[in-house]
Amino acid sequence: MLIDCDRCPVRGTACSECLVSALVDRPPDLAGLAAEERYAIELFLRAGFEVEVLDRPAPAPVRRASRRRRAA
Repeated sequence: MLIDCDRCPVRGTACSECLVSALVDRPPDLAGLAAEERYAIELFLRAGFEVEVLDRPAPAPVRRASRRRRAA
């Protein structure tokens, strides 16, 4: 299959709704995701869900157990 965007009759006006744009262009917010995460998002989108990728929260600080010494 050959797709030529230069010959498209609605080029420029309908690019945002074009299937080719959806397949070729990757939104910048998906660039940092693993393949499994992108696949899960794709499944939700195909099912009709509206998906928004949120920033990952900062990891929680690690709390160390306090050492108590016994007085002699």
